[in-house]
Amino acid sequence: MDTKELYEKLKSKYFKKLFAFAIIFTMFYIMKDLLNIFILTFLITFLISSLNKALTKQIRKIFHIDDVIVSVFIYLIIFVMIIYSLYKYLPITIKQVLDILDELKNFDYDKINYSSSEYINFLLKHIDIKKYILEGTQHVFVLMGQIGHFTFDFIAALVLSMFFMFEKYKVLSFVRKFKESKISWLYGYFKNLSTSFIDSFGKVLQSQFVVAIVNSIATIVFIYFLKFNHIIGLGVLVFILSLIPVVGTIISVVPLSIIAFDVGGINYIILIISFIIIFHAFISYYLYPKLMSHKVNLPTFFIFIVLIIVEHFLGVWGLLLGIPLFIFILDLLEVDFS
Repeated sequence: MDTKELYEKLKSKYFKKLFAFAIIFTMFYIMKDLLNIFILTFLITFLISSLNKALTKQIRKIFHIDDVIVSVFIYLIIFVMIIYSLYKYLPITIKQVLDILDELKNFDYDKINYSSSEYINFLLKHIDIKKYILEGTQHVFVLMGQIGHFTFDFIAALVLSMFFMFEKYKVLSFVRKFKESKISWLYGYFKNLSTSFIDSFGKVLQSQFVVAIVNSIATIVFIYFLKFNHIIGLGVLVFILSLIPVVGTIISVVPLSIIAFDVGGINYIILIISFIIIFHAFISYYLYPKLMSHKVNLPTFFIFIVLIIVEHFLGVWGLLLGIPLFIFILDLLEVDFS
């Protein structure tokens, strides 16, 4: 292959597409430790931007309003809700968590009645229950630390999305300057592919939205029969957390388990955790792949395989980004799957 032929290949659109994809992959790899913040920022910005468009469209039927002002009100409401929730529920949550841990720590395990079965009696008397409970308590503290780290990422992402929404037109104007630069061809590819990615991500988010509704309704019905208080508030909390795959479900276990313990003790905690595990399995392995298959017009088999592979490399965020990335690659290869 001579120099001229090599130069022509480097100028070809396929090489340019491959180069664009390599840049994106490299950026993902370099920033993998910051992936939570960036994906949360994208997710929050996408949701608030969609809400902003819907509200602005309705308000402008009555009077003209700048969409930045609508964004200000949206973020103001969000921050007020967060501050109010922390003020009202955080002290109660901390107290109940400490009460649960204290009760588990001081529980007299020798008084457990094993008389119902000689076999169970033999097993339990030779198992150091207290040891496993204390180890479980340590895992709870680790989980709480992870939740704290996720909370920090969420707040950072919320602030980043706020600055983007407030300066959206300045940001877009700055990005458009690359259109006339020496890498204008790269700008063109990124623009087209990002449009495709955002469109497919919107479809994924619609599916996740349906999953969140189903999950919150099922949870409300279940906790209603367990005689929980503040059912609607808990339902809203579960709905919001359900928008975040897997992690949201894990986080929702904490407040539900605390209230379950307060209402019915350890038995209710077991019921809540069993319900969440079974229902989450139904959503993850049946409902979500089916919804995705319908939305993006791909076979359920491919949806399932893609979700498994991308989840392995990107973690829980792969469940949200897997299908858009797969469609992104199909667009890159000019595969017509419509």
